[in-house]
Amino acid sequence: MKKKIRAIQYGVGPIGASIARLMREKQAIEIIGAIDTDPAKVGRDLGEVAGAADAPWGVKISAEAKEVLEQAADVVIHSTSSSLAKVMDQLLMCLEAESCIVSTCEELSYPFRTHPELAAKLDTAAKEWGVALVGTGVNPGFVMDKLIVTLAAVSQRIEHAKALRVVDASKRRLPLQKKIGAGMTVEEFRAQVKAGVIKHVGLPESVAMVADSLNLPVEEITAASRKTAKNWCTSNCRCTSVRRILPTRSH
Repeated sequence: MKKKIRAIQYGVGPIGASIARLMREKQAIEIIGAIDTDPAKVGRDLGEVAGAADAPWGVKISAEAKEVLEQAADVVIHSTSSSLAKVMDQLLMCLEAESCIVSTCEELSYPFRTHPELAAKLDTAAKEWGVALVGTGVNPGFVMDKLIVTLAAVSQRIEHAKALRVVDASKRRLPLQKKIGAGMTVEEFRAQVKAGVIKHVGLPESVAMVADSLNLPVEEITAASRKTAKNWCTSNCRCTSVRRILPTRSH
């Protein structure tokens, strides 16, 4: 192989670690740097933090994003947050380093309706620096949007589209369990739902992508948690791979 793809891993949480291990298996990719602000990870070898069997890799994790990005990577694999607003500075810094971006940020999967100003700003910056960025993943990015659009390609007319997702979060990573409120009291859960903190992040983007791709007449997209706290509570103690959830009762 004449030239390998030089990659930087930005964010070494559960998702970032999995991506790093997968990239390590690809002969066409060379990991040249890693970025994370967690003090427990800074200065450590990326392979060791990622739990790789062939660690160490000789790639140190750094909290200094600008310094790492100065290595002129071909692509930055970005996995730090679900919120587009929170990662804007990170994405713009990567673009200014003239590196393409593949991000797991859910709200970047199709931001044109939900975050039009931020989408336009990123689009302008990418064109200015001559690079590209994309938000993708299993969901959003495939299962509840692109897969529907792809399957619809063999249809002559689309009148209705529906996607239903069922997830057993007890088998998922800790950040996801926290995101959906696992382990909270009923009162804490209700407060987080009311504040809009607990929700299906990325769902509005999936709806927008499907609607625009299939030319479905959708004027407004709203996200609401229709489940009540009572529906989400457990009457039995449950042990997941990362935490123990005690029985919860509503008062």
